[in-house]
Amino acid sequence: MFYNFGNKMTAESGLIYQAGVEAKFGKKHDNKLKEGQADLDLGWRAALDARNFVDVLVGGGYTWTRYEPDTGDYDMKLTNKSPFAKAALGYNHQFDDLTMRVELGARHTINGKARLKVDDVGSDTVDLKDRTNPYAEVNFLMNQNGSLPVMAGVYYTRTEYKLDEDTPVADNTKLKRNEYGFKVGLTF
Repeated sequence: MFYNFGNKMTAESGLIYQAGVEAKFGKKHDNKLKEGQADLDLGWRAALDARNFVDVLVGGGYTWTRYEPDTGDYDMKLTNKSPFAKAALGYNHQFDDLTMRVELGARHTINGKARLKVDDVGSDTVDLKDRTNPYAEVNFLMNQNGSLPVMAGVYYTRTEYKLDEDTPVADNTKLKRNEYGFKVGLTF
């Protein structure tokens, strides 16, 4: 589920902006993943010709992720919280009643934290190393001039987590996540 406000899909030359929030939930077997993210993007768009535009974006945001693995004996929750800065390049092509947008960028996490809680055992919080994680999106705004415009797209995000401190228990521990997805929404 997501909500975006801005002109990143529709603007021509000049200032572009977008503020957005998204929430995700996934479950496979009895493993659960919950995630929330808030973003703010600002950028500048230049026209290559009447239908093609390129832009440069900078932004920031905050991400929260909770993973609840099915361990059988113990209820465990691994929660990550990370503010981030981001930079991206974008390309828009305007068709007659459709806009295609391609965006490639990277998010750099800043002072992230991870907390592992095991019921009836305890919990611990550790710092995460600052990491740069790439992402890519291709979105289509269809029926742009109609009464009910629809946005659809595909995305890829790579996220890597690594503890900031070396401990005997978790020496050189690293978790990588490659996420591919599809999203559809209505625009107002």
